[in-house]
Amino acid sequence: MTNFANSKISYLLTTTHKNNNNFQNKNIQTGDYRNIDLFLYPFNFPTNPLARIDDFLLSDQPREMCLFSREQILSIIT
Repeated sequence: MTNFANSKISYLLTTTHKNNNNFQNKNIQTGDYRNIDLFLYPFNFPTNPLARIDDFLLSDQPREMCLFSREQILSIIT
């Protein structure tokens, strides 16, 4: 996030999992896989992205791409 803050990029489009199972974000071993909810600790992204796009197959854990403005991202790192 520091690199994003130091850039002049206007928007961030990123993927987050929909947390229908109430999982928690946790550390993993390098190379492992985890679902991640960017709206929860330790990321705490704003819950009102500019846009949300479903991004999963029906057999997968639901996830979505979320579009955030630069100002929204700066608000969580300052």
